[in-house]
Amino acid sequence: MTNPTGPAAPPCLGDIASSTQLAEVTWLLEALRHPLGPSLRDLPGGEHGPAAQQLRRQTPSMPTGALRASVHQTLQLLDRRPTVDPQAWAATRRRLDTLMSQRAVEDDWIALLEARRRRLGPFGDSEASKALDVDFQIRKQHRRWLIDRERHAERVLEEHERRYQALCDWHLDHLPQLVQAQWHAKELLDRQERALDEVVASPPPYLLAEPGRGDRRPGSPAHPPARRAVVP
Repeated sequence: MTNPTGPAAPPCLGDIASSTQLAEVTWLLEALRHPLGPSLRDLPGGEHGPAAQQLRRQTPSMPTGALRASVHQTLQLLDRRPTVDPQAWAATRRRLDTLMSQRAVEDDWIALLEARRRRLGPFGDSEASKALDVDFQIRKQHRRWLIDRERHAERVLEEHERRYQALCDWHLDHLPQLVQAQWHAKELLDRQERALDEVVASPPPYLLAEPGRGDRRPGSPAHPPARRAVVP
C-alpha cells in the first residue's frame, strides 16, 4: 500500500495473522468486491480530500489489534447488508422481454384475423368465418394470459429494483466505515507480508534451535511436563 504521509509501523511477529484472522480479512475484501464496492474517491472530497488523506495518514500508525477490530466489526455490519440476486434479476428481465415479444406476435395475429373477418363480411363463407372466430378467441385468450404473466414479471422486477435501491442506500449510509475497513484490511495484509519477510531474513532463535535444546519460544515452559507412569 502506498502511503505518502503516514509512517509505516515496524514489522513484528504479532502482525502475522492466525488462520481465523486471515480469513476475516479475506472475507471482508471479497465481500466488498462489488459493483457498489467502496473507494476512497467516494468519500467527501474524493480520493484527495481531507477524509481520504486522514485515512491514509492514520492507518499505518494504528495498532494491529485496532485494525483487526475494525475488520471484525465491519464484517458484522455486512451481515445486515441488503441482498441482491443479480442472476435472478437478469432472468426476470429476460423473461419480461420474451413475454412482451410474444404478446406483440399475438397482437399481429389478432389484427390479421380481424382483417380477414372484415373481408369475409356478414355473408361470407360460414365455415371459414367460424374457423376464424375460433382462432380469434384462442389468440385473445393467449394474449390475456401473456398480459397476466407480464404484470407478474413486472412486479418481480420492481422488487429486484427496490432491493437494489435499498442496497445503494445502505452503502451510502455506511460508506465511511466500509472504506475505512477496506483500507485497514489491506494494511493488515501489508503488515503480515513485511513481518514474514522479516522472519525469513532474521529468524527468531527458537526457530533455529534443535528440538529440546537451545532457545525456546517466548512464553514456552522451561521443561516439558513429566509423563505419568502408566500402571498396568
